[in-house]
Amino acid sequence: MDAIRELKTRAEILHRRIQANDHRAIGRLRVLPHFRRASYEHLTATAAGIQRRDCLTVIAAELGFASWPEAKTAIPGAAPAGDFGPLPYPPHCCGGHPNPRCRPH
Repeated sequence: MDAIRELKTRAEILHRRIQANDHRAIGRLRVLPHFRRASYEHLTATAAGIQRRDCLTVIAAELGFASWPEAKTAIPGAAPAGDFGPLPYPPHCCGGHPNPRCRPH
């Protein structure tokens, strides 16, 4: 399956769960800068106004990208991307080389 299509599917699922007032899904909105410090009550109150593009941005941010357009460009390799975020090296990795002193977080 195409990677971009997979991410769009994940955003669609997230959007449906937010609309169904799924607590975990609503909490994932905190990855967005304007919701980072929002109370859960505020997130719940604004859940009805969340759009699919917001969910695409959440998915992109969870992968370490600044925006959905940046992720959409970088993932398939269609055009050079400036920053891949932590995608190539997740937090439990120590960069591009093995280091026996590096321990998972």
